[in-house]
Amino acid sequence: MIKRLALVFFLIQFLDVSAVFAQRTIRAQGSGIGSSGRMGQTGERDTSLNKTSDADSIYYYARQIRYTNFKLLKEGTQTRGIDTTVKNFQNFSPLYQPENPTIGLGSAGIAYREMLFNPSRTIGFDAGFHSLDLYKLIQDSIKFYRAKSPYTELYYVNGRIHEQMFKVTHSQNVKPNLNVGAHYNRLTGDGFYVNQKADHLNAALFAWYESPKKRYNIMGDVIFNTLKAGENGATRNDTIFKANSLDKRAEPVFLKGTRADRPMQTWRQTQFLLKQLYYVGRIDSLQGPDSSERILPTQRVSHTLTYTRDQYKFFRNEEDIYGAFPTLPSQSFTLTNDSTKVSNLRNEFSYSFYLRGKALSFIKNELKLDLGIQNDLYHYEQLAYESNFSNTMLKAGLGYRFSDKVNIDGDLNQIVQGRNAGDFFYEANTSFLLSKSIGRIVLGAYIQNKSPEQMFERVDYQYHSWDRNFERSKNKQPILFIPKSKI
Repeated sequence: MIKRLALVFFLIQFLDVSAVFAQRTIRAQGSGIGSSGRMGQTGERDTSLNKTSDADSIYYYARQIRYTNFKLLKEGTQTRGIDTTVKNFQNFSPLYQPENPTIGLGSAGIAYREMLFNPSRTIGFDAGFHSLDLYKLIQDSIKFYRAKSPYTELYYVNGRIHEQMFKVTHSQNVKPNLNVGAHYNRLTGDGFYVNQKADHLNAALFAWYESPKKRYNIMGDVIFNTLKAGENGATRNDTIFKANSLDKRAEPVFLKGTRADRPMQTWRQTQFLLKQLYYVGRIDSLQGPDSSERILPTQRVSHTLTYTRDQYKFFRNEEDIYGAFPTLPSQSFTLTNDSTKVSNLRNEFSYSFYLRGKALSFIKNELKLDLGIQNDLYHYEQLAYESNFSNTMLKAGLGYRFSDKVNIDGDLNQIVQGRNAGDFFYEANTSFLLSKSIGRIVLGAYIQNKSPEQMFERVDYQYHSWDRNFERSKNKQPILFIPKSKI
């Protein structure tokens, strides 16, 4: 199915490019522009287009497709060109990334564990489900584009055990300052053993509008995640790696239900986000290294509204012949349908102030102050248990940039009201850019005081039930980060 879908997309894009090329050729011939390109309202040539030897054609290049994300927008409005290289092209699986190794059962799509100690750096409420996190599409992965022509990116991988990965991203400017787009991702695989089949779907719709005077930005997206991962309870042969094994598909497992009774984890997430930025006072502009314009405000106010609904479900419908589940006195279950639902409504307001000189060839001696408040409303369900609660977090950040090569930053996050009041995360970093080829060295440290995940404190499932109260986990860690060279 995915192969056919990929072929259809390739054909559509080929026909679309041919049609656009023909329209541009006819328009140029009919207007009498000749080799001078597209005409503007003043009768002069649009210098954003590239000169070519073809007198009746206009060509668009990859460097005219640019994007931003929420990380880039923290310091102002800036964009980057798309990556047209094949760096890390072979590392297609989210499980096998050199900088974040994981351990699993060999196939993409099923549960995994990280091999390196990498504690969560968030605070507040956490439901505690993370065994499939790498397969989710998150806000940090969304790119908002500026495209002088419609842009489509296709990616397809076909591997062993019917493992397939298909991605498509399409974006286009419906107006010069309004871009819309969509992203679709599908990962499927049968796995090596029985009941390891995975079927993950990620989709997103996104849009970005910037006012003509570049003071106001609004961007929004809707993300859909549906993750389905098979569960077999492990192989019954506990010497599988010591002696000659049968074919992996023939190895007996603890849970062997098929078709509608196939045991699996099913995670569903729907997330809506709307972010607004407004620049107050003087606005500076800085020319980037790739000739892009960077908008630097002196004051900024922003508001972010996010609504997220998560559902985590485990299903099985077969007798527990081999003792995969705990033994319950005088009870025997054939059907298991455990589920957890979490709804979160988040409002965040922030104000940023920047103090810098007026003459700008590059940023130096800049003082930055960030202040913010974040409120979260939660609704939590787990079988017969329900709970409504909230958290209010205060945020502050202070930074000083000596130049483009040296800067110091500090961030403080503290939950002051609500269920997780007392959680905090404080961090301080300083970075030094040695050279563009070597990279930037980051030195710092952070301290964290975090409430335990809900899964550790309270569970109301068919085979597991407890209600406990643990102390907060405390984490103090130094930071030394040396990025890889670009060469």
